[in-house]
Amino acid sequence: MRLLLIFVVGLILPTAVVVATSGAVISAPSGDTCSITGTGTNYTAVINIPTNGTYPDRVAAAVERLTGVLAGTQLVINVSLDAVGERNDVIRGLKGDYEKATETLSRLRAMKKPNLTVGLHSVISRHNVREFPAIADALASLGPDQYIVEPAEERVELQTIGTGITPKAAELDTALAHVEGRLRSRGSDGLPALTRAIRLVYYRLARDTVRRREQVIPCYAAIASVHIAANGDVWGCCTRARPLGNLRKNGYDFRAIWRSAEAKEERRSIKAKECACPLANAAYTSILMDPRSLLSVAREAL
Repeated sequence: MRLLLIFVVGLILPTAVVVATSGAVISAPSGDTCSITGTGTNYTAVINIPTNGTYPDRVAAAVERLTGVLAGTQLVINVSLDAVGERNDVIRGLKGDYEKATETLSRLRAMKKPNLTVGLHSVISRHNVREFPAIADALASLGPDQYIVEPAEERVELQTIGTGITPKAAELDTALAHVEGRLRSRGSDGLPALTRAIRLVYYRLARDTVRRREQVIPCYAAIASVHIAANGDVWGCCTRARPLGNLRKNGYDFRAIWRSAEAKEERRSIKAKECACPLANAAYTSILMDPRSLLSVAREAL
C-alpha cells in the first residue's frame, strides 16, 4: 500500500491541511485507520482523503469512525471516477468499479455528518478528454458536496513517465472551460465563494501550464508543501518524487531533512523553473503564495 501525505505548511494561516493521496488508508480492513487518527490536532483544519470506493463497506465503516475521532477536524472524502458506467471501468482498469464507487458515494452522503464533506474527483486524461463535458455533467448529477478535476500528468510516483497520458492542450482547454462554466453558473450550490474562486484560478493555471509547458507562476513546492511517502521518503514534489531524505533513516528528524543540502538543491531547481506541471496540490498552495494569483482569486470571489 502506498500512502502519501501532503502537509500544507501554515505560512498564511496557523492551520495545516493533510492530504492522504492513497485511498487505501480507508479501504484497509477495519482497525487499520488508527495511523491517521492522531493527525487531527488543533493545528489540522482539514484531512482530505481520496478513495476509488471499491470497498463500500470498509470505506463507510472507516469514515464513520474517523468523523467521530476527528470531531474537531473537517474530513473530506473524494471518490474517484473518470467516466460513467463501463467506460469508467475500462479507464480505471477494474470491472465493476463504477457500481462500487457510486455505492460508496451514496453511503457516505447518507451519513450527513457535520464534519464530513463528500466529493467526487476526476482526472482528465487522453482517455476521456474529448467526452469530458458530458462526463462532468453526468458525475456532478450524482449529488456530491463538491466536484473537482485535474489534468493527468506524467509522474514518477505513478509510473506514468513516457505514457503520453496528459491530454492535448486544445482538448484540455475545451474540457476545463466546461468545468469552469459549471462553477460560474452554480453560485447557489452551497460552495463557498473563496473555494470557487481558487478553483477557477487553478483551472486557468492548469490550462496555461499544459499549453506553455513551463511554470506560469512561481512554484512553492518544497517551501509551502511537502510530501511524505509510505517508506519515509520526504519529497518536495510528488511529480518529481526526488527524496530529500528519509524519516526512518534519520530518526524521524524532519527539520534536519527540511534543511538538508538535498532540500536546498530541490528548491533551487524549482525556483530556476527546471520543471513545470499542473499538479493540483502544489498549484493550490502556490496560488496562495503568489500575489498576482491572489488578486485573481479576489476578483473571482467578488
